[in-house]
Amino acid sequence: MIRTALRPWQRKLCHWVFPRERAALFVDPRLGKTLVAVRWAVARGYTDVLVIAPYSAFDAWRKTLHAEGMKWSEFTGLRRERQEAFFVYLGGFALINYEALIRRKKKGGFPGKKIDPAIDVWSHDWDAVVLDESYRIANPRSAISKTIVREMERRQQRAARLILTGLPRPENDLDYFQQLRFLGADIAGAADFWKYRMYQCYNPPGTHEYFLKREAKLALGCRLAKHAIFLKRTDVRPGQLEKQYERVLVRVDGRTRKVLDKIEDDFILEIDGEIVAKTVHTLVTFHWMRKLLGGVHPDYVYHDKVTAACELINETLRGEQVLIWCDYVDEGHLLSDVFSAPFICGEVDIQDRSAMVRRFQSQQTRVLVCQPQAMKYGVDLSAASASVYYSSPLGLDTRVQSEDRMINLSQKTVKLIYDIVCENTVEEAICDGLKKKANADATLREIVAGVKARIERRTHR
Repeated sequence: MIRTALRPWQRKLCHWVFPRERAALFVDPRLGKTLVAVRWAVARGYTDVLVIAPYSAFDAWRKTLHAEGMKWSEFTGLRRERQEAFFVYLGGFALINYEALIRRKKKGGFPGKKIDPAIDVWSHDWDAVVLDESYRIANPRSAISKTIVREMERRQQRAARLILTGLPRPENDLDYFQQLRFLGADIAGAADFWKYRMYQCYNPPGTHEYFLKREAKLALGCRLAKHAIFLKRTDVRPGQLEKQYERVLVRVDGRTRKVLDKIEDDFILEIDGEIVAKTVHTLVTFHWMRKLLGGVHPDYVYHDKVTAACELINETLRGEQVLIWCDYVDEGHLLSDVFSAPFICGEVDIQDRSAMVRRFQSQQTRVLVCQPQAMKYGVDLSAASASVYYSSPLGLDTRVQSEDRMINLSQKTVKLIYDIVCENTVEEAICDGLKKKANADATLREIVAGVKARIERRTHR
């Protein structure tokens, strides 16, 4: 049987990962890490492989497994359907989404009483467990993270382990811990996140953030150099520009500026001298300001940002395939009406999403409006020549993943990315913050690259 031909960088990844029983592939989206994971399992002779992935990434796994001639099962659908699929599982790859692993609250029982999920996948003796988009377990407080790390420690100690993600630390270096803890306590450097944070981090006065001490950061770099491999698209195609960024600044009129200042200073939404709402929560004021600037706040009309979007898409990008990203569902419905374009959010059925994407990819639809959280994994939107962020997502992971949906290595064109930002507002702070996070990620990668270079020099002596 003719299998998928490996590209040069995929052969390099295979050469590195095949000898390892536990490893991390921190590889940019669109570089084929799914194929490398399948080849790793086959090369090591694993016949029972559990793949935990976001449901939106299933399509990429299906295509890869089909091309490789592998058999697979999917534990999806209603509880009964998942249970039946698990009972008739006879080996091969098994796909399950993260949410299916969470313990559910028992209806009508005591408060806080919980029951096991409909299928207990951990009762099976898996040869290997693959965690796709492993950043999903980075938060040690989340139910998904607790469940996966606990069950791997208790009932899957002998299983080989592989984690895949393109952006392992979008917020902080501590994002690495739970992902490496999935591979093993020895690889993470400790068994407990909270003790690790207590002894290996410092907390700057007046902040709630924790940062790794210098010695701990170097130690993390050494562990990553041994157990992880990083691959960016700039390593595959050095010197080639993939994305070009530009901000479209929108001036804020005096009346709107007065409303924003009142919200920011006094936590009061006051319009033309009338107090509409009050709050004591900073997060509430944050959403007030973003919705107001986006033109979807129910108590205030502001259309300057929508006008800027119309000028950009109908004039500057006339004739181009355009993706519009918006963080709020109300903004999506507004833009969908303005541009007569389909809108994909979490409420849209998977089959309907696929149909909308096919129409966009075949250029039957020029504009597609998307919510980043719903479309950041496993979707090919490479027909787009430009992305317009009407409101940017807050997390660097979501932002980068959504940007990469339109990247295709076979295309040589530069993709345009526009941020529509209101001047001197919270929107500028969001964009600046995302840029700082991206630079911090690059710093640790430089440490890892330095450690690997020293190891290679010692090997060749």
